[in-house]
Amino acid sequence: MSELIIFNGRRYRRYPDSPRRSHRTYYLNGPRLLHREMYAHFHGPIPPGRQVWFKNGNFDDFDPENLVLDTPALREAALDRAADWHKSAEGLKW
Repeated sequence: MSELIIFNGRRYRRYPDSPRRSHRTYYLNGPRLLHREMYAHFHGPIPPGRQVWFKNGNFDDFDPENLVLDTPALREAALDRAADWHKSAEGLKW
């Protein structure tokens, strides 16, 4: 079984039952990833070394404002800061 989204005349599929995480999570058209194609369409080319992330962590939210550029190192640092905050008194209270 697959899920289908059509964007700019191309069919992108996601396979929820796939053993591969990337095929369960992302919509694919051959080597093309829907979120990268949408970012390029709405924001322009993706520079080398940059990745497109879902700002709110929801892989089903393709709002152009939810698609942001980052590098793996910057993204990892942001995740580390978030984890530290969640362990803090303020984060535990929240």
